[in-house]
Amino acid sequence: MGWRTRRGVDGLRRSLVQKWRDYRFHVDTRRYEFDLRHPRLRWMPLLIAFTFVATTATGIVLNAASVSPGINHYLLGLVAVSCGMVAVEVMAGLIGRKLWREDRDLRYIGVVVGFASLPVWGSIEATCVSYLIPDFSRSGVCRASPGLSWVAVAWLIAIPLLLALVDFRWFLASRAKGSAN
Repeated sequence: MGWRTRRGVDGLRRSLVQKWRDYRFHVDTRRYEFDLRHPRLRWMPLLIAFTFVATTATGIVLNAASVSPGINHYLLGLVAVSCGMVAVEVMAGLIGRKLWREDRDLRYIGVVVGFASLPVWGSIEATCVSYLIPDFSRSGVCRASPGLSWVAVAWLIAIPLLLALVDFRWFLASRAKGSAN
């Protein structure tokens, strides 16, 4: 009896892994066909990665650099990173819009919605550290800002992951419907 139970678990695990492999092959094929239809957008993911790395590096350098006395270096780095994340969102939005219209692909929409948390948190943090509004710097929002950073990171991870799982579910449903016909 023990071997049947173990075999059933292994069979389930193997079938789930195989379904995930089939889904990844489907996604890669769909992306390849999209790239063939839109050769100018083919380089956009690479440009997104370079923008992300460049703005993060700029933020780190601005935060650590001693530009001049009296300048809030953390604020400069925060603004640079927030602007870079907006640029990443715009580029991902360009791809995501076309992917959604043509293939009903949610992946880049998830990136756009996920990355939206970083500029929102960055603008709250920038307002808190800029001391432009003295009363706001001592508010509860500014005291909660470190906790908001964790919420932003969780949002950044959870939304694209959730949309990938929804896309996987759609793939399984369409495959089940195709085999039923």
